[in-house]
Amino acid sequence: MKQHIRLFSILAALAGLAACVQTQDKARKLEVSIVEPAVTFDAGSVFVRVSSDVDWTLAFANPVDWATLNTTSGTGDKNSVIIEYDANEEPDDRSVTVVALSSDGALVSEATLTQAGYSVDAPEVPTNANDGVQSTAPFNWLELPATDASDGKDFIWHYIRVGANSIRNFSYYWDYSNLVAFWVAYPLTDSYINKYAGSMPYRWGLEPLLPRDKQSVLTSGFRTGNHTVDGAFYARGHQIALADRKITAEANIQTCYGTNMTPQLNKSDYGSGAQDFNGGIWASLESRVRDWASSSDTLYVVTGCTVAGSTYYALDNDGKKVTVPSGYFKAVLRYAPSSTVGHDGYMGCAVYLDHKLYSSSAKVDKSYAMSIDELEKKLGIDLFVNLPSVVGDSLAATIEAEDPKSVNWWW
Repeated sequence: MKQHIRLFSILAALAGLAACVQTQDKARKLEVSIVEPAVTFDAGSVFVRVSSDVDWTLAFANPVDWATLNTTSGTGDKNSVIIEYDANEEPDDRSVTVVALSSDGALVSEATLTQAGYSVDAPEVPTNANDGVQSTAPFNWLELPATDASDGKDFIWHYIRVGANSIRNFSYYWDYSNLVAFWVAYPLTDSYINKYAGSMPYRWGLEPLLPRDKQSVLTSGFRTGNHTVDGAFYARGHQIALADRKITAEANIQTCYGTNMTPQLNKSDYGSGAQDFNGGIWASLESRVRDWASSSDTLYVVTGCTVAGSTYYALDNDGKKVTVPSGYFKAVLRYAPSSTVGHDGYMGCAVYLDHKLYSSSAKVDKSYAMSIDELEKKLGIDLFVNLPSVVGDSLAATIEAEDPKSVNWWW
């Protein structure tokens, strides 16, 4: 009899355990979050993420006349809900709370957006007496492409202070018509990357060398222009990556000027077929370039975009049109004097990417690579214009013509 009672107890326990497992299997989720929960006083937009496995609705807890939601209902995960908000012309901060509610009312989640009160322009950023703006480049730095005094663009450069020394940070070729840098050029070494610096914040600011109306103002994110892609938005895509400049806070801050940003596609939520550009294939290229630099004496980098054929634009925080690039590129000149590959220590590689959504897991490999010469023909510019003066015309031609697909070191 005792054995029967013991068996019954075991069966009852197993039944209870099974019921618990079934309950856990049926557990549902609904969570809402805001990508940037604190924003500046400028008008702009911010993305809301819904993580869920149920039908849901969204609404503001208390309706306001300065913010709107572009989506109020959906099913499952969604990363592309947008809150658009007006400029805050009052001195006090203000906030609005987004409430997510499951269709049966059983699940509730909320997140709050806070907008700062009005103040003067973006906080002061460091400047350097050696910085400047000129129609053509006055330097013979190896990373520089050719410049042209008659094309309407300006060459702009920044230095940084490192201890008692002043060294170059980066330079760029500013296109006033499209409000993007055609290219950004810079040396890259382990000291600039500073792997031990830890994370650094995004401190968005204005280019101190240009008037506000001649630059893209992006202390908040891009606003919708004349084109959208389902499930995606335009991120503030760095040309010189923030992670490429951890040598000092000053160097890092300069990478967050609006003039270093272009509108790059980011995060399209297609479930298991998620797509991306800024946080996907572009980020993988940035990481690969840093790896190359870590195995070199110096990597001279040109990163840039082309607006050829583009009819799309996004809006900056002042409502100015910023052309959406049709493609992006990176060209690198490696110098490693003790290397067993290359030509007198030099070799080159270029990568070009159409600006579109790729699989979020896509990585840059040799299939995207081309010679420096090939990229020059594609873009119609002369890259590494000062290389012949260092190695001679013949060797420079050999370096720029070499196909990086055939050089295993890159891959």
